[in-house]
Amino acid sequence: LTSFVITGMLRSLLGADISLALNQPDYFPDLRLTIKNPGEKFTTILCHRAVISCRAPKLKLLLEQKIDSPTCQVTRGDFKEGEGITMDAVEIISAVDADLWKEMISYFYSDKVELSSAESLAALAEEFEIERLVSVCLRNTIVLAPSTLSTDFASLLTSESYSDVQIVLTAHNASFDVHKFILCSRCPYFRAMLTTGMSESKSETIPIHEDFDPDLFAAFLAYVYTDVLAPINDTNVAVAEGETEVTVMMEKEEESGSIGKGKGKEKEKEKETEAVNKTDEPEEIDVNFALDMIPLANFFQIDKLKQICEAAVQKGVTSDTVAYVWQMASHFEASTLQFFCEQIIKQEYLEVQKSECWQQLSKE
Repeated sequence: LTSFVITGMLRSLLGADISLALNQPDYFPDLRLTIKNPGEKFTTILCHRAVISCRAPKLKLLLEQKIDSPTCQVTRGDFKEGEGITMDAVEIISAVDADLWKEMISYFYSDKVELSSAESLAALAEEFEIERLVSVCLRNTIVLAPSTLSTDFASLLTSESYSDVQIVLTAHNASFDVHKFILCSRCPYFRAMLTTGMSESKSETIPIHEDFDPDLFAAFLAYVYTDVLAPINDTNVAVAEGETEVTVMMEKEEESGSIGKGKGKEKEKEKETEAVNKTDEPEEIDVNFALDMIPLANFFQIDKLKQICEAAVQKGVTSDTVAYVWQMASHFEASTLQFFCEQIIKQEYLEVQKSECWQQLSKE
């Protein structure tokens, strides 16, 4: 099957979701920043070392006291909050307004800023070489740099930096090092598991007993971290935000058969790299890949992912495959796709009846 184009893609929720973890004690912060100005003004921020490391590497070095800053002094210690909860405690005495520090840390999570103090914030961002933030603050005078939110968080998944839990697919003995705060921010299933006192919240492993293919689950985790859905190794640079270009490695497959069929047949593949502007171009997703991803979207309760997959699958449904797809949609609560299939069955009933999928469904 060819890769079909999805129209009307939903806007990325990555920044909005990840922002839920900032200053949220239940979302496993491991860094307590206290920013103090000369005098009495200060602000305290509960955040995550993983976010600082991937979004502002130079700031990470400052917090680790590996470099000096001309505008601030850093002291380090430990902070205990509640039973068994210990965070790195870093105090920064800075000439820069504490509110600007707070705004910058918030940007690391959300990729957005309030522009009321943009010029002052740009100076702070420039000190720590955060090119995108500088361009956002000064967007009226310089070219807006591409968002790095997705690529930055993708690097956390591939490097496993500051990972605090391991997901284990027990059926395949496959493991994945991940971050609890990202799971909580992006996935209702894990949020319920990790923030309601269940044993997994204190465990270093999370077993998943469903028989999910490891490569498919890896693609699912990549979506959780980046808001970009693509088979593993198909995406060179994953970017979820608008105003940004993304380089995608896409497989174009030509084969006989239908959805859910012929995956073992010999395929002729042609790989090409193309630049896609997500504000102008819809994303292309392989139909079979999208169909396979629906059970994971349903199990982990990520509605947006399910909607993306449903839209992709609709492009490949025919009278020969509609019965199979309807059965999948019904079983995994993909209501939009199920309704779409029912309309095809009504309109093309005589042709659908002749299909192998329909006859098999009738026997069952």
